[in-house]
Amino acid sequence: MELYFSDAQLVERNLKTVAPELDAGRVLDTRRTLRHGTPLFFSGIRPAPIWFEYGVHLGNGWEGSTLRQYAYVALRFAKFLESLNMDLTEVTESHLASYRDSRTMYGPRPISAVSWTVEAVAIRILFTYLVDAQVIDRVPWISHGNRDVLRQPVRTQPNVRSISEREWHIFFNVGLQGRLVDNGADTTFRGRLAMRNAVGAQVALTTGMRLGEFHSLLLCEISADEQGGFGSHVTLQACAKGGRERSAYIPPRVLAKLGLYIATERQAMSAAASRLKTNSHASLFIVDDQCPHGTWLSGELDGVRVRRTVKAMNPTLRARTFRETGDGLEPMSLFVNFSGRMPSKDSWHRAFREASTRISVVLGPTRSTRPITPHMLRHTFAVTMLKNLEQTNGTRKASLDPIVEVQRMLGHANLATTSIYLGAQNELSDEVEAAFASWTEESQDYGSLIDQFLLEKFSHND
Repeated sequence: MELYFSDAQLVERNLKTVAPELDAGRVLDTRRTLRHGTPLFFSGIRPAPIWFEYGVHLGNGWEGSTLRQYAYVALRFAKFLESLNMDLTEVTESHLASYRDSRTMYGPRPISAVSWTVEAVAIRILFTYLVDAQVIDRVPWISHGNRDVLRQPVRTQPNVRSISEREWHIFFNVGLQGRLVDNGADTTFRGRLAMRNAVGAQVALTTGMRLGEFHSLLLCEISADEQGGFGSHVTLQACAKGGRERSAYIPPRVLAKLGLYIATERQAMSAAASRLKTNSHASLFIVDDQCPHGTWLSGELDGVRVRRTVKAMNPTLRARTFRETGDGLEPMSLFVNFSGRMPSKDSWHRAFREASTRISVVLGPTRSTRPITPHMLRHTFAVTMLKNLEQTNGTRKASLDPIVEVQRMLGHANLATTSIYLGAQNELSDEVEAAFASWTEESQDYGSLIDQFLLEKFSHND
């Protein structure tokens, strides 16, 4: 079983190459039956029975990262059934339990309860489709109240993976920036794009943005303040989960770091974009005009003059957005890689893994902190903000309940999702700055900080 995603733009470019006598746009307009990004399941060179129709069903009902996530869950489940030499219509409750255990306990990389919840939702959608399409008579599991084979046992503790302020400083200073425990420079450190990775982590920590949100930020969405006097609000919509619009606030200290990164490392990396071949422009959104406040961009996309609202631009379009400077192309993404392109989410995960590995090398494997991921910084933002808002409740200018305010800042659709942070200890600009003031302070004595961390760690172990 193989999985592909429909791409009308790619088909059109290929048609122009292999059959220039055809009007590619007209052909696609008259034959286009699949939405862009629709998952396509193939067995060899043929559409996979049932699975192909299900992929079209997904493409008609979902989009963006959610669509791709559900499609990859279906692919994993299909390959699991292939390993059992079993047809989709033969699945029983026992097979589902085996699949759940293979993903959460016995696989080479067991997933968390939260990740399994996402997979369970995708599998429910799959079997609901099979029932509605009359492929099977009923779903292959029995529910007892709110419990069934796709649900994990009830957890007594919330799955909150926040980090302490001490862990953050070690990760930021030693892991990402390559310093030594005494705050000195490590001449052997060969970190790639260390400034980008460090400031990107700061953005994630102090805004609560998901990786898919902060990695696709455009330069025009922030007002870089190199003096550190003002913060900046960013409106998230198309890049936010479920398209739920919200405002994220970047504190002044972090904005100042962004200004320094833009003026130095980013400027050097974006110069690589000028080497893009001319014939690749057809696949890019070339911007030649924009709103002074960064709310819209105007230019040529796929040979057509268009104007796009920035907050409504999805990550795929953002990665293709460049502006013509006269000397070449310049990427409009805030964060760039060595190719002058928007870095992928995988590259951010790799940077975090390498930083965690470096901490183990510098401190020693028995003294290092736990590996830190981008999503742990979002959890940390939630816990830190909730604690700070509860402590200052009654003195703030915002009147909402703290948990409701954090829900809005995180973009959660359900208050119950935000409530898991209760067990862990646009009007909120001052509160964000206060909550993370010490987290972004530059005068930290990192050597003493690490010594204190190790002392406390070994005291707890004893």
